[in-house]
Amino acid sequence: MDREKIRTVVNVALLLVGLVAILYLATKYGYIHCSALPHWCSIYSSINTALYGRVYPSVAVLYGDEGLGDPDYIVKYFREKCRMNVRGLDIDRVSLGNLQGYDVVVVERARYLTAAQLEMLWDFVAGGGKLVIIGDVGVEGPEEEYLTWKDLGEESREGIVNPWDRKRRDGVVVDFGASVLGLRYLGNGGSEGGFSGTVYFEDDILTRGFPRSMDLETAFAATEVLNSSVFGPVTVAAVIGDTKQVGDVKPPYPAIVRIGYRVFFIAYPPEEAGGRHALLYFNLCEVVT
Repeated sequence: MDREKIRTVVNVALLLVGLVAILYLATKYGYIHCSALPHWCSIYSSINTALYGRVYPSVAVLYGDEGLGDPDYIVKYFREKCRMNVRGLDIDRVSLGNLQGYDVVVVERARYLTAAQLEMLWDFVAGGGKLVIIGDVGVEGPEEEYLTWKDLGEESREGIVNPWDRKRRDGVVVDFGASVLGLRYLGNGGSEGGFSGTVYFEDDILTRGFPRSMDLETAFAATEVLNSSVFGPVTVAAVIGDTKQVGDVKPPYPAIVRIGYRVFFIAYPPEEAGGRHALLYFNLCEVVT
């Protein structure tokens, strides 16, 4: 083979490697999903398994002492139905260093979180991880951490800006709601049992196979969409309607929100919602790969 042919082969090989690297990073940071290209999901999974030396994806289900949902159910579902490597962990016992051994973090039944814990979840996503928030996670915290309108220089306005937006003791703002979720928490709606509303599903990768609507039979976290997250555009894949007003915003409320393919918010615990709602986890297992 002459030098010109060798040079051509090398250039083509470098081009292919570069294209794969770009595709890998675009998938890792949630700009595209691996299903966008034939066979890319299996290739992407194999690359990650080789890079990290562990089966991909590895999932951590974080939980606290109170809040909506049953994290034990999620652990069992991901392990038995999705065939994933999953572990349940008390959120008060983990750090960003611990989470770096996982590809996906699911948080449920953790209503009380500090600014530092919200910041830890933010940093996990910024490092390339995928985050799933279910229900009223992190809507309560130390009173002194809540970000008020006066903190933002609006002296005439009373109250807090958003329960998900906090300030650390050093004054640094952790606007998890506005910048990560692109949502403002209004309060919990619905009831623990019986009819709470109706979930209306849009056509989305997270809602594939679902009917147009299903009754909801559990409490949920009512929110309103603020803007785009720093991790991508906010896509509302389902809303909750036929329910009572919560806070200062009328229904419908976002039920399932997808920020690119990196951050996901489900307003209610699917395992407690009645009907086929738990199948959301099966779709979620495919999306987080």
